[in-house]
Amino acid sequence: MPWIFLALGAAGVLIGVRFKVSTLLATCFATIVVSVTTMKLLGFSGQHTLSKTLLLLLTLQGTYLIGLTLASLRHRSVLHDGCDNQDG
Repeated sequence: MPWIFLALGAAGVLIGVRFKVSTLLATCFATIVVSVTTMKLLGFSGQHTLSKTLLLLLTLQGTYLIGLTLASLRHRSVLHDGCDNQDG
């Protein structure tokens, strides 16, 4: 099960760097549907399903913020480098 957190974390960073919040919302919805369906089919309790689904969403949204921060820093450094080249 830990691999799903790593995969979702990588997806969150990618979404934060490359895409907008609408992609995050769609991914959150898909995560909820897949997580609840899979855990119910595997026979997990409702409390366990809820807690794992919330942890998956927290992982996705937290790593989205990390990706958004990385994109902002990258954009800022590109703008800053462009200003230095025009001095003279």
